[in-house]
Amino acid sequence: MILIDETNKIECCGCTACANICPKNCINMIDDFEGFLYPKVDIDKCVNCGLCEKICPIKNKFNGRNETEAYVAQHKQKKVLDESSSGGAFSAIANYVINKGGVVFGVGYDESLNVVYKYIESIDRINLLRGSKYVQSYLGKSLNEAKCFLENGRLVCFSGTPCQIAGLKAYLGKDYNNLITIDLVCHGVPSPKLWRRYLDYHISKSHSSINEINFRMKTYGYHSGTMGIMFTNGKVYRGSARVDYMLKSFFSEISSRPSCYDCAFKTVSHNSDFTIFDCWNFSKMVPKIKDNDRGYTAILIHTKKAKNILNQLTNEIEYYKIDLNEVIKLDGKMVKRSAVPHASRKSFYEILNCKSLPKTIEETIPISATDKIIEKLKVSIYKFGMIKIAQKIKNIK
Repeated sequence: MILIDETNKIECCGCTACANICPKNCINMIDDFEGFLYPKVDIDKCVNCGLCEKICPIKNKFNGRNETEAYVAQHKQKKVLDESSSGGAFSAIANYVINKGGVVFGVGYDESLNVVYKYIESIDRINLLRGSKYVQSYLGKSLNEAKCFLENGRLVCFSGTPCQIAGLKAYLGKDYNNLITIDLVCHGVPSPKLWRRYLDYHISKSHSSINEINFRMKTYGYHSGTMGIMFTNGKVYRGSARVDYMLKSFFSEISSRPSCYDCAFKTVSHNSDFTIFDCWNFSKMVPKIKDNDRGYTAILIHTKKAKNILNQLTNEIEYYKIDLNEVIKLDGKMVKRSAVPHASRKSFYEILNCKSLPKTIEETIPISATDKIIEKLKVSIYKFGMIKIAQKIKNIK
């Protein structure tokens, strides 16, 4: 019998469905030299039941639906909008679920700032799950925990990348009326090892522990998102994708998981209720309303359940129906496109394992002198209160 841990790495998304379904608990998720988790089977415990193979979402692909509709939304509360990566649609859905006594699963940080799954049951904790985290998150036993809540009749909202939602659905094995799923249009996921090296670099450089992290600060507006790190000693770091080591690694597509380069979930119709992603071209799709540069969320509705929920969110969000093909063309290219391997992808993690993070960047995706100058200019202009003018200048945005 073919064992799940003999699978080619490009055929494993790390969703943990196999580890959660195993009746003998003989599958463990073990990290490789790049820092990505893969299933490892304890042969002595395995009874060859085949469940791990049967539920793998890559080996058993979702066939799709045909009723997808597109909307664009923005949260009405400034605080929520400021703390959200885009338009705050996730927060509105999470609030809806919690108000009905439900549980929301999403991605946050643990005490060591590892990117992990957690669940919340109160509105005042939604902020823990807000915002982008460009790292593959650790699911742990979240699939099993979600199933327990569902079986006990609780309303459950589960958010994640398309492969994580596919893994959840495969693990559950049936549809639940009390389950709401949200997946994010994914650009690919860097490894937790890269993230740890990035954190250690900043902690060492600033001689301080970290209080808060935001992958998409709106300091310069929504269209100029910036990595922000707040340290306990009062220092603040900000860096755009031009110069920030984590963002540059992510957007250059050099650090993604191998399966991300041939993603099995790049379709318009997803095995979820909602699909959400950044909407950068709001004014082109809703021409009568000016883009306020505070962030918008594109929402794809795949089910009647999702449409019904959206109709109940009018007190929290402003939303507009838009053309599905247009939003995918303008802002959703990653709905259909997998990450493209960088020419130095093979050596990136090899170098990272033996050299510092700055050296790894220098040897694989070096930061140009021009980008360094633009970044410094951008910071200076912001300090003098001229950021709105700067955003109109080409290559400053």
